[in-house]
Amino acid sequence: MAITISVAMVVLTHDAYDIKVKRYHYKEKENEFRVYTRKNKYLVDGSVVSIYYRYQDQEEERDDLVALGYVFIDDKDSDVQIKMFKMIDERLVRNILSSNKSCRKYHVKPNVEFSRISEIILHESEASDNVC
Repeated sequence: MAITISVAMVVLTHDAYDIKVKRYHYKEKENEFRVYTRKNKYLVDGSVVSIYYRYQDQEEERDDLVALGYVFIDDKDSDVQIKMFKMIDERLVRNILSSNKSCRKYHVKPNVEFSRISEIILHESEASDNVC
């Protein structure tokens, strides 16, 4: 019984935290990146998500946060669209342009660290104070 529960927990957790990017779209004039993934119960329309780049670093698999994005869900579309609005590591984001296979290295997590949101709000607040 305990083994069955453990396996179910691993499957559910894996589904929630390893949402792979299927494809991308880049608008050069606007420098806008959008990624697409399969529908997932953890991706909610209008929510903010984290986008990670996974790579091998000295025999250790590592995830680096590359961007934050808004989720757009269209009931008629089989995929979820995520528009990147805050680039954390633009160099790693641009790696997606290297080949169609590069999408496999990107994945989405339905959570965002509070420190990242605080940083964005603080930065925008400072920018608006400097305008006046």
